[in-house]
Amino acid sequence: MSPCEMCFQYEQILKAAPSLLYAIDKDEKLIFANLRMLNLLGIDNISACNATLYKRMAQHTAWIEARIESLRDTDLEVMHAGTSQYAITEPSITDKRGFIFYYEATRLPLKNLANEQIGLIVILTDITSIKTLGAQVTSEIQDLPNKRESIRPYPPSVYRNTSKPPNFLIIEDNALVQQATKAILNQLG
Repeated sequence: MSPCEMCFQYEQILKAAPSLLYAIDKDEKLIFANLRMLNLLGIDNISACNATLYKRMAQHTAWIEARIESLRDTDLEVMHAGTSQYAITEPSITDKRGFIFYYEATRLPLKNLANEQIGLIVILTDITSIKTLGAQVTSEIQDLPNKRESIRPYPPSVYRNTSKPPNFLIIEDNALVQQATKAILNQLG
């Protein structure tokens, strides 16, 4: 398999990734995006993105512009610093409809063969369901003292007369098992 064929396969794998994945150059132009990112931006291919990535986000996503600017600032800061960030929990993103999303970000500076900074790859993994579930569990744990009922060793019986022990009919062929069962029931009263 030639290096070009391998690159094509890697590109296809990255396009199908379940996270939002994009790469930008130093001028904030989109140079790669997976299918989820293209869908978010409302385009079919990268050449349809005629503005910078962040302008396109502001025009075609429901995300609030202030949060897009914050995302841009963080991306550019990492790109200029040239150091990678892995699994950083981003501040929440609230869209114009009031929905809240949580992402975990990985940012990897892109360098050419001469080790010059040429761009940035960003992977935004949606952790909204994890955060939401975590908040629900925390809320339930905090509410436990209010929900506790008195715990009884035995459930109350409608038919039981507490002044005399209950009667049991045990049908068993084996004499040894009969004796063991009788001993257990006697110990239980």
